[in-house]
Amino acid sequence: MSVRTDLETRLNQWALTRTPAITISWEDFPFDKPSDGSQFIQPIIIPARSRNTAVNGRNYREFGIFQISIWTPEGSGAAAAENLATELINL
Repeated sequence: MSVRTDLETRLNQWALTRTPAITISWEDFPFDKPSDGSQFIQPIIIPARSRNTAVNGRNYREFGIFQISIWTPEGSGAAAAENLATELINL
């Protein structure tokens, strides 16, 4: 498995176990925002510059950021998003 697959699998498991389950807007998949205004999350990989720290090419590393945007209903305040962020940080 790749790091991305591991992160997305863990995120999906977490989202499905919540009550109510949180919808995930996956990268490169069609998605319509929930019409009822419910919250959802949107994970995205932001690539960074890859590095090869050895002349022989054996130390090649890919770098990036795994960002999770949290969308909550308008007018609900920041607390709902902050609580979700804390849960995600503690996964």
